[in-house]
Amino acid sequence: MRLILVIPGIIVLILGAYLVFSPPAFNAFSLGVGLSSQQNVLDRTSLVSLSGSNYSSIMVALTPQDNLSASIQSNPSGMDFLLMNSGNYSLWSARGGTSYQVYSQSKLNIGNYSFSFSNTNPGNYYLVFDSTIAKNMSTDVLVHIVVIRTLVSPEADYLPTIVTLLGVVLIATGSVTGRKRPEIVEGSHQESNIASIPVESAKCQFCGEPTSPGAIFCPVCKRSQK
Repeated sequence: MRLILVIPGIIVLILGAYLVFSPPAFNAFSLGVGLSSQQNVLDRTSLVSLSGSNYSSIMVALTPQDNLSASIQSNPSGMDFLLMNSGNYSLWSARGGTSYQVYSQSKLNIGNYSFSFSNTNPGNYYLVFDSTIAKNMSTDVLVHIVVIRTLVSPEADYLPTIVTLLGVVLIATGSVTGRKRPEIVEGSHQESNIASIPVESAKCQFCGEPTSPGAIFCPVCKRSQK
């Protein structure tokens, strides 16, 4: 197995699966390779006034291709900011003590705050501004919201599949080409031929009796062989 092909193949395969199940990552990747463009669909500045311990909200409709960024300035500081979807916003605004969930971009006791947000689920999202000061005071909140949409070309729809197949090909190629071929021992055939050649035995040049190869005297007639 050739790890130089298998390891990159595994990485590419994971990347392909990640692009399939993560639209924000797919948008960023397609933008990086030049298969998509970006369009500013919303750029709005709003001034929200909160009286006493009241709250207010701004609704923003988002698609999986959208990225929301916002900057918030609270005067005076100390306001709570919550970001939630429409279902949790309904639970929260009912103020009935029902449990609800907010996104990690939510923050308590803010003065100046900026964040970025994207989600795979299309729908309405709420920026909630909750005043925590006394009832006889007011809070002014300056909010700048920008929504940028990634426009993906039709060719980019095949990108996750192509990346995934590339990973599979690299893994398969590394697994097949890395196998060791059976070693052929050279010289074994020659050795068998050599072993099959009969060795002629030495004989006495006088009496004809067999003698040891290289023997000086015949063991029978005792004559010198030289």
